[in-house]
Amino acid sequence: MHKLRLICVMVLWGSIGIFTRYIGISPILLAFLRAAIALPVILLFGAFTKSLSFKGAARKDILPYVLSGVLMGFSWVTLFIGFANTDIAASIIAFNMCPVYVLLLAPLLLKEKLRLHQVITVIVAFAGLVLIVFSSLNLGETKIYGLLFAIASGVFYAFFVIVNRKAPKTLTNTSVTAVQMATATVVILPFVLFGDAFTTLGGMDTRALIMLLILGVVHTGIAYLFYFPVYKKLPALTISVLSYLEPFSSMAFAAVLLGEALTVYHVAGGVLVLGSTLFCVVYESRQAARSFA
Repeated sequence: MHKLRLICVMVLWGSIGIFTRYIGISPILLAFLRAAIALPVILLFGAFTKSLSFKGAARKDILPYVLSGVLMGFSWVTLFIGFANTDIAASIIAFNMCPVYVLLLAPLLLKEKLRLHQVITVIVAFAGLVLIVFSSLNLGETKIYGLLFAIASGVFYAFFVIVNRKAPKTLTNTSVTAVQMATATVVILPFVLFGDAFTTLGGMDTRALIMLLILGVVHTGIAYLFYFPVYKKLPALTISVLSYLEPFSSMAFAAVLLGEALTVYHVAGGVLVLGSTLFCVVYESRQAARSFA
């Protein structure tokens, strides 16, 4: 049952790129509304299940999740800009460099040493990213612009992962999600208010509005509430392997629903990026299993 829930969440998240295209509003406004719509869903769930509590929580328990909420908001904004300006396949592969950035940042921020298999993973993954970038060079400045934002999104998410890894585990999952979602809403709001993002609302039709509500309520609010409990109950290897359903389903949706053709460079780059990180996860899981044997 837990595996099925995780599979549903990953496939659901894989369709986010499609939703962003059909909704058709400013990426900044879309990221803001995604968080703003999801927040009351999470708060209502927390109140109903009594899983939302900050009783006894100190500032040091909450501040790391405020920071990770900022990073999450920026990651969403940059990814949505990537989706809007380049192919979804290229964006999602570039974003999924996140585990590689975590490997590179871990020695600096977590004092973890890079091992040989991790160095190999980094080199192979960057070779894949180079292929993706090379394939976009002939597609114009807009495509490169979108790809760079997708890469930036992966970097923001890498910092998000590291901050969460170091944060105290004193709050409930619902409380953590509520803090992050509220922070993302607040941090994106000034960019919406002082830009021209709201002007893009005029182009929304009924279908786009419904898809926006689905993105906020289902893809974000409900999906996050499903994801964290499952995250605690499944082995790390299972979670990591099933997480690859997100990029693969995202590329499949883009190909079927948007008619985006995968180039040879996309395929080769995707295999190198996703394959190398999967190899790293499987290798480390087997090494961990041997150490406990």
